[in-house]
Amino acid sequence: MDWPTMMVPKIVSCGYFSHAPDAYEVVYNCPTHIIHLYTYYATARIGDRHYAIEPGAMTITPAGVDSSYSVPEEGRHWCVHFRPAEEAEEPMVSLPEFLSCVGQGLHDSLRRIQTLANRTGGHDAVTRHRESLLLQEFLLAVAEEGNDAGVPVGSTRLDSVLSELTTHIEANLSRPLPVPDLARKVRISQNYLSRRFRERFGQTLPGYILKRRIEMAKYYLEATSLTVGEVAARVGIPDPQYFNKQFRKVAGRSPTAFRRGARTDGQDVRPTET
Repeated sequence: MDWPTMMVPKIVSCGYFSHAPDAYEVVYNCPTHIIHLYTYYATARIGDRHYAIEPGAMTITPAGVDSSYSVPEEGRHWCVHFRPAEEAEEPMVSLPEFLSCVGQGLHDSLRRIQTLANRTGGHDAVTRHRESLLLQEFLLAVAEEGNDAGVPVGSTRLDSVLSELTTHIEANLSRPLPVPDLARKVRISQNYLSRRFRERFGQTLPGYILKRRIEMAKYYLEATSLTVGEVAARVGIPDPQYFNKQFRKVAGRSPTAFRRGARTDGQDVRPTET
């Protein structure tokens, strides 16, 4: 869905609503665009497309498009109904219909909009304009966030995401780094992150993490007296047998053989004690 970049939206209604259990029985078709930010598990059908919903996911349903939901248990979601204030002929951005995980900043923005809209005496012109400005900022941030078909490989946004991601990985090699958690950390979908990471680095994200862990392990083996088990724990692979297997896979020899070779190789350059 295209949205004008220079025009603030008109908010029709917003709030934090419940959704009763449903099995696609109720079909919605609204004259306004609708943002849903979910806190529960469900499946959304928007037009002829289905989306798996988890807490933190967001959908934007265009006006006049049928939508229905499969909701196993009652849940709550943030919801904003909005439309353009007037017809616009100006630069447009593309709003994704679905984002698998929305960052905390966007969560906070919707809460601020809802607080303004529902506070006592909050229907004066100044408050309505503040609500609209906040929603426009939210929509432009969502457009920048993109979806699986969105941000080109060479974009500044992608560069920023990958820089944030690799910095986080380097600082947390001793901790578990599952890809779904990393995708949530940088606020983009797992599939999009995996594909773009491979295009940029020439390897999978798990492969990159393993390589960095083994490189760190080599440093510990060469420069410290930590046992192999202690080294394994420090690089986030606490199972010694699994660590040994992964080290061989990357380095071509066992951790013990690497340490022995590194120390032997270094004997020629170390000063002799007198």
